[in-house]
Amino acid sequence: MRFLGRTCLIVLSLLPAVSTQTDGSSVVGSDQPLIASPGEDVILPCHITPSLSAVDMEVRWYRENFKIPVHLYDDRRDRTDVQDSYYRGRTALSRLRLEEGILSLDLRNLRPSDSGVYYCYATDGVWDGQGKTELIVRGQC
Repeated sequence: MRFLGRTCLIVLSLLPAVSTQTDGSSVVGSDQPLIASPGEDVILPCHITPSLSAVDMEVRWYRENFKIPVHLYDDRRDRTDVQDSYYRGRTALSRLRLEEGILSLDLRNLRPSDSGVYYCYATDGVWDGQGKTELIVRGQC
């Protein structure tokens, strides 16, 4: 019984540190649309506030369909096998920025059809948050 009591005390003393790691954190996108031209590269802004490393999180960028990601980072790697083929080879996340809680997506070689709302979702399996950013790709004149 004495061992069980100590074990419970140790576990209980660790709980606040584990449960409050992401307490109060949120994912923030951009409140202003980004405007760019076809062929340009942009960075769709998104970050965790207050700053929290996302290296061990799932980070998912998507548009209308959560299950078909524009970009998926999971298990410490980019998951191009489930990425929307329309975006394959045109997106990137920075590992260094992930360490700082910056989830911004690099999107290259813009096309007019890239216009729309992009959602940035992050989860560690217990906590999750989502932000959004609108992209407007101007048509060619």
